[in-house]
Amino acid sequence: MIWDSVIWKKELHKELDNFNTFLADMETPKDECFDFTVEKFFFVSAFMIRKLSEGNKLSDELTSKDFSCIKYRRIKSNSIIDHLNWRHMERFYRLEKKDTSLMKLKDICNFLIHSFVFSAVTGDSRKLSGILVNSDRTKDKCLLCVQLNTFVELINDVVNDKVVTGCYDRATGKLKNSRVISRKLRESGLDPQKLWDDSKKKVLLANQ
Repeated sequence: MIWDSVIWKKELHKELDNFNTFLADMETPKDECFDFTVEKFFFVSAFMIRKLSEGNKLSDELTSKDFSCIKYRRIKSNSIIDHLNWRHMERFYRLEKKDTSLMKLKDICNFLIHSFVFSAVTGDSRKLSGILVNSDRTKDKCLLCVQLNTFVELINDVVNDKVVTGCYDRATGKLKNSRVISRKLRESGLDPQKLWDDSKKKVLLANQ
């Protein structure tokens, strides 16, 4: 369980900075090193984002936000997609027909973490434009295209997200996190940041 999300967000931001540096210095894309670095960046970033989400460190405003992706539907066929032939995506998916799909942060992360097909996409300038991915559970339904600028937007949203009020119902197990200060807290005149700092101090003292 994550207690302090700041550390995770700093590391996530560092992952993005390092990847941007890699892309800027890259001279010959689409070699083995390029494929490894791209997949590592997307996988590690997705893992960190999902950990923050499951640790209730992201606001409801962010977790409910829609991110635009592209889906290619599976060609109806008896052919089996496996680890030997997945690279021949044109055999299995309608790449000539794309559908816009609005997806939540957690769904995109699940595709990446459980990826079966994963392939970097480069544009006419031979620069990375996005990735093609699906999971072991979705490979017989569709192929997802996550554009690089969309994933960068997602990461920046997570890094800059700040939960200022939370409401937990122990009876139902439901938690509400918001970027907005609740009316009750606003009327109390209390400082959310001071309350947060004081709570961390109490935990540290209790563990000494």
